[in-house]
Amino acid sequence: MAPVRNNNAAGVNGNGRPALERWPQLPGLIEEYVRDSFTTKQILEDLVSVHKIVISKATVDRIKQQFQIPSVRRNPKSDAQLAQEVVEFVAINDPTGAIGTRDLKNRLADQGTFVAHGLLRHVLKNVDGESQEKRNLKITNKRHQHGLWSAGPGEEWGFDQHEKLAPEMGIGVYGGVDKFSREPLAYRAVSRWHQRDVGASVFLLALQKKGGFPMTSKTDMGAETTDMYRISLSLREHFNPVLDITQIPPHVHTDSRSNIVTEQKWKDIFKKDLNNVKHFYVVGKDRPTFSVDNAVHLALARWLWAQAVQYRLDEYVRIKTKQKIAWNKKTLLPTGATPYELATYPQRWGAQNMLTPLPQETIDLLVRDYYKPDVFQFGTDEEVAVYEDVFARLSCPPVHWTNAWNIYDAMIPHVEPRFA
Repeated sequence: MAPVRNNNAAGVNGNGRPALERWPQLPGLIEEYVRDSFTTKQILEDLVSVHKIVISKATVDRIKQQFQIPSVRRNPKSDAQLAQEVVEFVAINDPTGAIGTRDLKNRLADQGTFVAHGLLRHVLKNVDGESQEKRNLKITNKRHQHGLWSAGPGEEWGFDQHEKLAPEMGIGVYGGVDKFSREPLAYRAVSRWHQRDVGASVFLLALQKKGGFPMTSKTDMGAETTDMYRISLSLREHFNPVLDITQIPPHVHTDSRSNIVTEQKWKDIFKKDLNNVKHFYVVGKDRPTFSVDNAVHLALARWLWAQAVQYRLDEYVRIKTKQKIAWNKKTLLPTGATPYELATYPQRWGAQNMLTPLPQETIDLLVRDYYKPDVFQFGTDEEVAVYEDVFARLSCPPVHWTNAWNIYDAMIPHVEPRFA
């Protein structure tokens, strides 16, 4: 039998240089794509559009093999090892048993643990069968009698506040989502939630992230939306005056139940993420170093747990942006793709980017006039200065919902004397 001929044994691309020599960042990029559950086709497309890197499928496969990049199919760990990692992950990230199997699979992959769907379901069923059944309930409570539709990303951004943590933890959450792509735009832990500058501060974070403003922003009728309304109206008048504000208003006030895409996100965030953070807070506060009647204790705990909440929100945004939306033939909005794909390549679904780009100097001026950092500050300037000083002196690790109370125990002996 004649030997197989290799026309490119050196791995040289069309420009005469090996791909890894031209783009040494390729292994890291491909590993990140694999963690985000990109297919090889999606990897190749994104490398071209985002990084201007043109390589072949064979090069991707060769790099995966050469650098031992793990995936569900290429996994050096045994089923027993994977099962143990699943059990430990669920104990830390989902003690309430609310995160669905598909969602758990993506969260595990984000941390470098690649588990086949069948094995994951088997492990969850054996660990806690009751929670596994609860994870996969199909319950729908529809308010709208017609399908939701959107012309493309940037047509409508919905924002709302979330106060379910406030009674117990003194922490609010404010955030927004793009209607077409369901891309989470910005979700932030806030120290207050009924003042006029709250919505505007989060809205400006979304503007900075996307580099433009939507045709319409939608919120409920709370006082925290006042400045956001003014910004939306001003941007429309100056940068997109051709749109008739009577036909396509720059801002819409509605009741929360009609802000459907945003409300769906809140349900997802609280049930699967914030409720788990609250679980660790409630379980851990019964300790000798903490008293709800002590103002210093409450203030330090609030400062620390706000960071734990923000950690979870950042994780949620990162994972959900790259997690595929389950295919659904009953909805008019596109499904079967990730929010990242829908926001980046809307033309594949017959849509177009409706975002109006903004000059950077305009964004900078808006931030100067409307962005209020104290919306995201938990404590007075004096309190925060003390907390940050003690935190640094003790070389504390980043605050996470599993270590927040331990960090509190380490800090409180140093904080209390400074407020005596």
